[in-house]
Amino acid sequence: MDLYFTIFSKNIPAPEVLFLNLVQALETFHARFITDDVKDYITRVEKITYNFCGGNENQNQWHDFLLDDHQQNSKKIHLRSRLADLIFAEGILPFRPSSYNKVEYISKVVDTRNYYTHYNIEKEEKALSREELPLVNAELRILLQFHILKILGFSTDELRKKTVEKMNRLNDIKFLQEGTHEIKGRP
Repeated sequence: MDLYFTIFSKNIPAPEVLFLNLVQALETFHARFITDDVKDYITRVEKITYNFCGGNENQNQWHDFLLDDHQQNSKKIHLRSRLADLIFAEGILPFRPSSYNKVEYISKVVDTRNYYTHYNIEKEEKALSREELPLVNAELRILLQFHILKILGFSTDELRKKTVEKMNRLNDIKFLQEGTHEIKGRP
C-alpha cells in the first residue's frame, strides 16, 4: 500500500521512480490477492478464458494474451502475465491503453521496468520515453485503483464504467496536448 500512496504524497518522486513504484504495486497486488503460484495461475487462465469466451475461437487468443510465452515452464509468474491478467480483469476489460495496443503496452511497461531496474543502456530503445511516463503512470494508477476497489467489494459494472471514463479523460488530455504541440510547431 505504501507504493500506492506515494502517488498522493506532497513529494511526488521523479516519473521514473513513480513508474517503478506503480509497477511493483501492481505486481505485488497480483501476487497477494490473485495468485503467486504458476500452476494455479495456468488453471485460472483456462477457467477465465473459457468463462469469457464459452469455448469459441477467441479463447486461444485470450489464453495466449494471459500466458507469457515461457510461462508454462517457469517457476514464477512473469510480470508480463501478471499485467495481462490485471488488464483482462476476468473479462471485465476495464482498461484500454491510450498509446499502444494491449500487447505492445505490456511489453513497453515490462521493458521499461527492466531498463530502470537493471539500467542496461541497450534496453533504453525498447523502454517508454521519459515524456510518456506521466501518462503511463496515470494509466497504471487507474488500473491499480480499479483492482483495489474491486477487492473492497464495489460493483464491477460501476467500477468498469468509472474506469473507462477516467481512461477516456486521459486520452482526451493526451490528444489535446498533442494538438497543442502541433499548433505551437506551425510557422
